[in-house]
Amino acid sequence: MVLESGMYVSLKKEHVAVLENDMELFRTNSDAPDNRYKFSVNGFMNRVFVNMYDGRKFNRSSVKRTRKKGAKGFNIKLNRSVAEKMERSGLNPEKDYSSDFAAFYAPFIEAYCDMTLLKRSEIFFRQLIDDLNDEIMLRYFLKIKKNAGRDAYILPYAIKDCDENSKKYLTGFALRKTDDGYIYKTTVCLPLNKILGFERVTRLDPEKQITFEEGSDIQSYEDMKRYIEERFHTDGILYLSDILWDVRVRLSDKGKDDFFSRTQYRPRVYTWDENDSNIVLFRATKLQTFMFFFKFGGEAEILEPPEYRSFFMEKYKEAYLKYKT
Repeated sequence: MVLESGMYVSLKKEHVAVLENDMELFRTNSDAPDNRYKFSVNGFMNRVFVNMYDGRKFNRSSVKRTRKKGAKGFNIKLNRSVAEKMERSGLNPEKDYSSDFAAFYAPFIEAYCDMTLLKRSEIFFRQLIDDLNDEIMLRYFLKIKKNAGRDAYILPYAIKDCDENSKKYLTGFALRKTDDGYIYKTTVCLPLNKILGFERVTRLDPEKQITFEEGSDIQSYEDMKRYIEERFHTDGILYLSDILWDVRVRLSDKGKDDFFSRTQYRPRVYTWDENDSNIVLFRATKLQTFMFFFKFGGEAEILEPPEYRSFFMEKYKEAYLKYKT
């Protein structure tokens, strides 16, 4: 019986490589030294199938059973969700062969593997995305259980795609509880693969229940929304949780050419020094500055702020010592 014995699923090596990559990338605790949150091949593929299933019916005459060259096979056990989808398609575990189940199952996995990384992420995290979007609509302040580090408390705003790394992020606002309610702290982002789950803390009326620091440019929920939208535009999703600093970088002529030709992680808003056309000025976090300029090597010199300059110096020194030995 297929529910007990499972089914043998054969996939091309390039599709297996995509699955193996995603199992690590979407792993809910990639920083853990053990395998607490690592997916099994069986569990990962079943989750993909359930989220990919589109209600189609099984048609034995149209199923392709061609042998794949250089394929890799897996014995897949059906969980309850997969079995339900299979029965909805018309397959009968009491009558049909396991090869029928595998022939119906495999094309969904193959279609998933042929998608872009961002689309695969959307498929894999579909339930979490749906649940978080409900909380956003209902305006719940959430306790986010993370896979590493302390829990995060967030008033979620939107789930956003990050163009730089093709990941999906929960974005929102960090609030601090006070005797008078909740006070706005900053904007935050959290990659979906770092979220183990969440709990509702309380439902908020942001226009009435959030207070603000004296002297802050942000004094209303409308200001909060306007600010986070500006950050999306000027900085991007990756850098919402960090502080922006004024940065000055001196570029060689080649470095200036590279600045225009390399777009990944580049600051979106920048100007040039009026007195020196090789000095670029912008506001950015340490992470963004490092991710864009570190690969420039000697073609770029971080002038300000001093903290960023020291950080680059230490990282270049570490690289030098590694290669020196």
